[in-house]
Amino acid sequence: MKKALVLLGLLSVAALASCDKRENREPEQAPGKSFRGTIEEIIPDVSSKAYATHENSTYYLFWNRYDRVSIFYDRTYNREYEFQQRDGSTAGTFERVGEDPAHITEQDITTGFDYAIYPYDRDNACNTIGELTVVIPEKQEFYNDRRGIGVRPMMVAQSETGDFFFKHVGAYLCIRVRGEGFALKSISFQGNNSEIIAGYPTVSFKDGDPVLEFDPRDLDNSDTITMELETPVELDPEEYSLFWLDLPSVTLDNGYTITLKDQNGRTFKKETTKSVTFNRRMFYRTSVDDVIIETTPVSSVSLDKEELALNVGEDETLVATVLPEEADDKAVTWSSSNSDVAEVDDNGKVTAKEAGIATITVTTNDGGKTASCAVTVSDVITYELAISPAEEEINALESLEYTVTLTTVKNGVSSDSQVAATLTSSNIDVATVSGLTATGVAKGTATITASYTPEGETEALTAEATLSVKDVITYSLAIDPEEAEVIIGTPQAYTLTLTTTTNGKDVTSDVTAASATTWSSSNTEIASVSGGTATGAKEGTVTITATYTPSDSDTLSVTAELTVNKKPNQAGDPTPIEDDDF
Repeated sequence: MKKALVLLGLLSVAALASCDKRENREPEQAPGKSFRGTIEEIIPDVSSKAYATHENSTYYLFWNRYDRVSIFYDRTYNREYEFQQRDGSTAGTFERVGEDPAHITEQDITTGFDYAIYPYDRDNACNTIGELTVVIPEKQEFYNDRRGIGVRPMMVAQSETGDFFFKHVGAYLCIRVRGEGFALKSISFQGNNSEIIAGYPTVSFKDGDPVLEFDPRDLDNSDTITMELETPVELDPEEYSLFWLDLPSVTLDNGYTITLKDQNGRTFKKETTKSVTFNRRMFYRTSVDDVIIETTPVSSVSLDKEELALNVGEDETLVATVLPEEADDKAVTWSSSNSDVAEVDDNGKVTAKEAGIATITVTTNDGGKTASCAVTVSDVITYELAISPAEEEINALESLEYTVTLTTVKNGVSSDSQVAATLTSSNIDVATVSGLTATGVAKGTATITASYTPEGETEALTAEATLSVKDVITYSLAIDPEEAEVIIGTPQAYTLTLTTTTNGKDVTSDVTAASATTWSSSNTEIASVSGGTATGAKEGTVTITATYTPSDSDTLSVTAELTVNKKPNQAGDPTPIEDDDF
């Protein structure tokens, strides 16, 4: 067996994966020591020779560039180092990557050894007496290696010279699986006594060889290792698919159970109850045969609705029934013939987007069986009518112009327009309407109703406004006669007339002797007036004033001119001499 020790596809796969991520950049160099590293040979189990990819059935391990390790020297700080030689090197130099943080307060390592762990992990650790903490993942990755080896080795080393001889910490288990009708999604491995097989064990060195130990108090320990496959692997009934797990050195007293799960959630288990011991640096295998699922094909698919009517913005979930009930692959896909009208998600939820017609189709993964539903989507249109002003007060004979606005909301988008609605009055004795104009008639309140039927609709919309009308009342006062002559001692009777005009209609009344009427003379020595009758006292001219105060208005007044003359000649009075007598 060669001691050239090349890290078989195990390291090559892990390294190639890391190479893909870093191949376009040079590692950042940092101060620090340089180290060399070689790898301990591995001892294939006799039963594992069937999986050897080399002609002599020996596993070869080698380094690849960009392989990274944790190295601890002088202090317990986890320093990251990177392999510098080319892929396939059997040994080579590791150089420092990154720098120690400024706040580092790590303790001195007191053993005099330098320590290394492969692969690098931020949780790798070393204490002052050289006990290492390594990581055996509970969740492990599948490396689809061209050599058929998909495990990442776990190795540690101690050195006094700076040349590391990496030794394997645990064992490696190859699970060979073959079958039919099973798309493998995950593999779980568990000891039947729930032994700890994953977590953060410590590694010490005894006679130069690593010894691994779990702390049973550590809550991060696990009794199960699971490998999740990002892409399911379709099993072949004749050829094995290989899957590798990292295991600690452990004895499983009552054997173990392997659980396989396919992409549809179906499970298959293999169990052995025999005691099994996994030793350091050994490769083991186990075969899981006859993972054969006799599939039941899909015969049909149907939908709970063949027709569906929705308004824009509404949604409804269609239910697909795949038969027969025992069909193995009942998965379906959904599609829409016009996703602008109606879209459908992976669960059959149909959402109406805009008016139109679309066909929703469900298709089975197995057999391509289909069923369809015709979806009709209608616009959601609502209307609202408003009249302005909604409340107003006017005078009788006064007119008021109304504005009627139609608000249209289409699929949540609102727009306004003024429309020529029809107006009606609830009381034409109070207010009448013509077109969009209302005119006051008499005191009172009327409801003005606007009515309009939008295009395409059958029912009219209405809106109401309240219109209050006030009476228009005016007064005028007249005296009769406005001019008069009387002789001294002769009375002059007056008539005082009040004209009340209500909303254009006149009503007259004699208020000569009314209690609200007052009379006065501009000169009572010439003539006095009372109760509408004036009496001359001496010759002259006076102004007779009459006032009247309506109950709901200001005081009105009117005047008349009265001339008072001397009494006519009596018998015995001298006859006036006329000018013509001379």
